[in-house]
Amino acid sequence: MASSAANSGVSSSSTLLSEPSVYTNYVNVHLSIDKLDGTNYAIWASDIKLWLKSQGYEDHLTQSVTTVVADELSRWTKIDAQLCIVIKSTINSSLKQMFHLYETCSDVWV
Repeated sequence: MASSAANSGVSSSSTLLSEPSVYTNYVNVHLSIDKLDGTNYAIWASDIKLWLKSQGYEDHLTQSVTTVVADELSRWTKIDAQLCIVIKSTINSSLKQMFHLYETCSDVWV
């Protein structure tokens, strides 16, 4: 029976370990982070940074789409959009209107 890695076209497991994988289901992540409500920014920001760091994507808070290398743009954009949805899900509904036009993590973060 062939391994699932061989069937999926993955060349080696060492490649997978060298960089964060594309987790395509961030939208369904339920973080135990208190929602940003206008009074708890320092705690909220610390928790968001720590979660992104644990996923290997802390750079998305400060990296602009304009600085991404062209051949990485599609992958980066997909990951950033997923992360942005997760971050927005930790914002109280009373504040979401302020962030609704932002489509990247760095836009929300600034």
